Amino acid sequence: MKKEFSVLQRAAALLAALCLLAGLALPVCAEGTDDALSAQNVETMQQGNDPTVETLPDGQTDEDKTAPTARLLRPRPHADGKRPPRPRPPRRRQRPLRPRPHADGGAHCDPDPHATATPTATPTATPTAKPTPKPTPTVTPIPDDEENSESEEKFVTFAAVNAVAEGGSPVKGTTYTFYFAPPADWGEEVEFIGRRGAGNNDDDTEIIRPMSRVPGYTASNKRPIYVVSLQYEDNKLAECTHGGYVYIKFTSESGKHTIQMNGPNAWLYVDAMGDHIFDADGLKDGTYDTWNADCLKPYADVAQQIPYTNQKISFQNKTGSELTGIKVTFYDDKYVAFGDPQTIESLAAGEVSKGIEIPDDSCRYVGFTDAGGKHIGKKYYNFYNDNVASDDVGTFQYNAQTNYCFIYKGLSDVQWARPRNTHLL
Repeated sequence: MKKEFSVLQRAAALLAALCLLAGLALPVCAEGTDDALSAQNVETMQQGNDPTVETLPDGQTDEDKTAPTARLLRPRPHADGKRPPRPRPPRRRQRPLRPRPHADGGAHCDPDPHATATPTATPTATPTAKPTPKPTPTVTPIPDDEENSESEEKFVTFAAVNAVAEGGSPVKGTTYTFYFAPPADWGEEVEFIGRRGAGNNDDDTEIIRPMSRVPGYTASNKRPIYVVSLQYEDNKLAECTHGGYVYIKFTSESGKHTIQMNGPNAWLYVDAMGDHIFDADGLKDGTYDTWNADCLKPYADVAQQIPYTNQKISFQNKTGSELTGIKVTFYDDKYVAFGDPQTIESLAAGEVSKGIEIPDDSCRYVGFTDAGGKHIGKKYYNFYNDNVASDDVGTFQYNAQTNYCFIYKGLSDVQWARPRNTHLL
């Protein structure tokens, strides 16, 4: 009996020892399995795949999978009958890899078994912004064999087409006043010639018009100024039939001198010529194919009024009775008297006084008073005709041959002209 109990006791002790050994072996096997899986996962993540990532439908992301609809991958039994790996919890954010000692004594980073592999972004160099250079405008020349007339027009510069800012809008039925100041050596009357069109029709031909001398005004160097009227009409007899000229030409009366100049881009608008002067100072006789915009200037910038210094005015008594003690006073542009009055002692009916000189360039007005100091006619008479007439101011254009005498017939009857039917004193 004791012998059987002893055998059973030994068998139980052996069985307990076997169970103990089996218990110790299971964790080691499990650890080996986990190490194998970890190594496989690391290799897979290095290739850009995570074996635990669930494939989503096209366009769906992890954020689209909310907690209520998230599903865990179900484990399937293995063919060898071994226990399948336990299901993993939902993926969490990547946690830093933690080093743990290996058998070789070195420290290695093993991935967190619950972490989702995130591919490492390759650093991309940020390009340095460089300033973009501004292109330099260039002019592309038109080929010599270019047959498109529109291309040729593009080659014309803005300044050439717009030689004068006001040009380009001529109005039919308008008469334009155009002036010319010849070179100093001409010394003759002048004719204007303009080519009205580039064709061969009657209204394209040259038109010739005489130019008249502008009295009382000169250009620089005391050169005379001439004027012509140019009417724009759709009529072959008009001075201007197409709104401009291919070229303009000026010829002296004897034909000795001629200056011709083509218009800008072979066309000079007539409205650009209106109230302007072609100043030929310094030009030589000849034909100029290229337009010189400096020659065409506003008339007011060139014309210089001739001062009437040392010119003479006269006084005619047309009242029918003798006049005595007449005083003549000159004034500047501020109505300030210049010098002392000049006196006409006595003037019989119908007689004309001797000439009285205009004393200075600054003088622009003249006035007359009788022996009692009363004004004869208006207080002031502007002999440059550059003021507005009023109750106190009269205006006229002085001319040494035709308009230099003050004719007095009474307080309300005066005029400037040549003396009439009388003799000069």
